[in-house]
Formats: sequence, structure tokens, C-alpha cells
Amino acid sequence: AKASRLVAGVQRLRAKEELMNMERGNMDLGVWAVCQSVVENVAATQKGNVAQVLSALKLAQDGGDAYHQGDLTKAIQLEEQALGLIDKMPQVGLLRALIQSNLVAPYARSDALERAVACGRAALEWLAGDPRLRKTCASCMHDLGAALVNLRQFDEGIAHMEHAVLLIGELPGEAELTKMFRENLEKSRAARERL
Repeated sequence: AKASRLVAGVQRLRAKEELMNMERGNMDLGVWAVCQSVVENVAATQKGNVAQVLSALKLAQDGGDAYHQGDLTKAIQLEEQALGLIDKMPQVGLLRALIQSNLVAPYARSDALERAVACGRAALEWLAGDPRLRKTCASCMHDLGAALVNLRQFDEGIAHMEHAVLLIGELPGEAELTKMFRENLEKSRAARERL
């Protein structure tokens, strides 16, 4: 028993070291903390899945970079590959939710609105419960709300966007994002009024 605990401890340290060797890039600190805890949990309980989790993290990070560079097709492809790597894996619910939240905006901007809504709803079930992920949760709510507005589900979409504005407004250093969320909320309200 002592030897297996020692082996598990060594595997957790190796997994943490591999994660630390990855560049954090533009990843939010709360997201990074969640990724660390997921990797540590997988290393402790599912030794054979650590490489898959680390690969999924790298793909998701590359997908986020592709999205920010305007390559929606590549972003979707990479994020979907990341989800595929952890699809049936237990104890990675938060990581799955993070990847799903990354897919909401590229799906919506690619006119895959129903997929955007499905990913957003699935992600929010996990994101809303973790205080480290408030910024990610607010962004997901905003993007889900925008997708719903584009589907002409104005009341639900605007409610998500209003909640996103409140959430992001509570976070220090997010004035630009708060401003963008408010502007998009006002545009959505105006679109509803025009109908």
C-alpha cells in the first residue's frame, strides 16, 4: 500500500510538471488553476489518462488561439478534437465544460447556433459552481445569450446577457469586457424592440 501511494505521488508530480511545462498563454488564472486540479486528480486516479488530458488541454489552448486569430474552422476542429480525447473519461467535468464554453462563440459565428446553445447550456452547469471560473462563466453566458438572440429567443438570450454583465462587472480589471457585454446587451434589446 505504501509503495502504491508513493507511485501515485510520483505520477501526480510528473503530471503537474508536464502541465507546468505547457505555456499558460492567454489562459485565465482561474482556468489554469482548474486545469491543474483536473490533471492532479486524473494522475491520482486514472494514471493512463494523464497524457490524453494534457493533449486535450493543448488542443483546447490551440483552439482558443485559432479563434482569436479569426480562424473559426480551425478553432472548432481543435476544440472538438480536445473534447473527443476526454469524452468518456470520468472526473474531467470541469475541463469538458471549459472546452464546451470555448466552442460557443465559434459555433455561433459559424451559424451553428443550435450547437452553440447546446454547448453553452452544458458548460454552464459546471462553470456556474466554481468561483475560479467567474470570468469564463460570464463569457459563456454572454455568448450563449447572443446565440439565443440570433435564434430569436430574445427573452432567454437577453436574460443570459444581463446576468453576464452583472458577473463580469464584479470582476476587477474587466472594464473593456464589461463595456463590450453592455453594448451587445443593448443591441439585443434594440433588436427585440424592432420586432
